[in-house]
Amino acid sequence: MRKVLFVGLISVFAVMLFTGCDNACLAFFKAYTEQNRINIPEEMTGTFKLPIPEERASEDDFFVTITLSPDENGNGLLEYTQKITKDGKEKKMSSTHEVVFFKINDRLFADMTLIDIKSVSFEGGEFPWLAVVQFTPVHTIVMIVPTEDGFEVYNPGMSDVADLAKKNSADLPYVKEDNYICIASGEQWHAFLEKYADELFESRGRGWDVSFQRVQDAE
Repeated sequence: MRKVLFVGLISVFAVMLFTGCDNACLAFFKAYTEQNRINIPEEMTGTFKLPIPEERASEDDFFVTITLSPDENGNGLLEYTQKITKDGKEKKMSSTHEVVFFKINDRLFADMTLIDIKSVSFEGGEFPWLAVVQFTPVHTIVMIVPTEDGFEVYNPGMSDVADLAKKNSADLPYVKEDNYICIASGEQWHAFLEKYADELFESRGRGWDVSFQRVQDAE
């Protein structure tokens, strides 16, 4: 087990060093338990888009959509599609992710892992954006806030998590090379988020916090 953990962490650190993923909350093990895990909420199913910022609306050179649907285990199956228009040529890349939803104190969280990358071109660093921080066996932990026409995704960044755990002497183990990665169990995550989620997410708008808008309901 120690050998598997060591080899896995080495590969994770290599990815983090290459991609600069300190803005993502990364975990080596799953962050949920069977007690707090829930099936994908109905309001989270369907197709959603990442709105293009107003200052870039005329360019329309980067377009992201995701489709969420239940898998056979009741978890979320996320299909991520990224289109980039460059020099009049359109490139489409996509990836597939498993999303396990869990609730703590009525807050909705998600644990995402990468399943597959499709239509990838590493030339010029062109590959699915979400897949960058999702190379197996990394789990990415986010908080989800459903809205009237979609949902918001909040990610505090692993350095924020580590700083908060250190400040409060919380039982949330992590390791740090050039960046941080959490090695806590689902039970340790539950205790940490139950006590410190308010403080962790009080300053939103950091990391890669984003809002998705619904474009199509689930069939």
